[in-house]
Amino acid sequence: MINIILCGGSGVRLWPLSRDGFPKQFYPFFEEESLFQKTVKRNQIFSETIVVLNKKHLSIAQKQIESINSKISTYFVEPFAKNTAPAVAIPLFSLSEEEIILVTPSDHLILDETNYQESIFKAEKLAKEGFLVTFGVNPTKAEIGFGYIKAEGDDVISFHEKPTYKKAEEYFKSGEYFWNSGIFCFKVKTFLDELKKYEPEIYEQSKISSQNIFLNENEEQIIHLDPSKIDKIPSKSIDYSVMERSKIVKVVQATFDWSDLGTFESLSDVFKKDNYGNITKKNFIYSESNSNSVFSENRTITLIDVDELIVVDTIDTLLITKKGSSHKIKNLIEMLKDEDCIFY
Repeated sequence: MINIILCGGSGVRLWPLSRDGFPKQFYPFFEEESLFQKTVKRNQIFSETIVVLNKKHLSIAQKQIESINSKISTYFVEPFAKNTAPAVAIPLFSLSEEEIILVTPSDHLILDETNYQESIFKAEKLAKEGFLVTFGVNPTKAEIGFGYIKAEGDDVISFHEKPTYKKAEEYFKSGEYFWNSGIFCFKVKTFLDELKKYEPEIYEQSKISSQNIFLNENEEQIIHLDPSKIDKIPSKSIDYSVMERSKIVKVVQATFDWSDLGTFESLSDVFKKDNYGNITKKNFIYSESNSNSVFSENRTITLIDVDELIVVDTIDTLLITKKGSSHKIKNLIEMLKDEDCIFY
């Protein structure tokens, strides 16, 4: 099996820790390791690892791979992002039609690697039978930040985009829905055939892009894609272009602990807390305060008589918000861009 790691996400909802030039997948949240490094190590059981990423992040990825003594088979370097359907399709044109592919985001946290591998091998079996396979996570609450999959057994009934809170409650209470993990498994031929069927322009332009590449001298594993060719590919996700339209999709229930760490609230959930619900770290001091999440790169942060806050302190920016409001960071980033602010 070949692992394709999609490394183009921007992680704007974790700003200011996650930046345009240094997105969340590269930030060392845990044990001095990044989510990208953890993803690579978790999937080293497979025969090859292909990373698709933006050109401005190539040197960051290479340094992080070197620091964990790992090896990437091939880097596909995008001049600019064109969403996940082209990012998956382009590398496939250089592979055998019968290869089994595991597509994984680079910015998810998965803790139970034994169950993770068992789920992958279940998906591999279905992929060999000619199905497109997605992984569904059992929801633990009504969550508006994820897409949902309705399923009966391993048959996918329908995909649903990020819902309103009322809809999310309905999905959660029904017991018929999974969270969409964004992890996929399939045979090269199966995916390309379905892409050609539902999105022929993405298929054709991705094929052209795969044939118009530049190789770094003495570094043949680094493939730079031609901007003039990439520019012609429609920008669509793998979900919109194929998964939500195909009639040959199966779902494997993910039995492993999973989080996409898409917000500071979800990031807070994975850290140890004190008896008052505050994240515990050596440079955070709380007095008469409850359920606060503080992320500080250097300085000691102290809170008195405040509850339910998210405080993010970096070398050049301080963010303070209420828990439950961090999804609005995306709007804030747009304001910073409009103001030509250098800090996003």
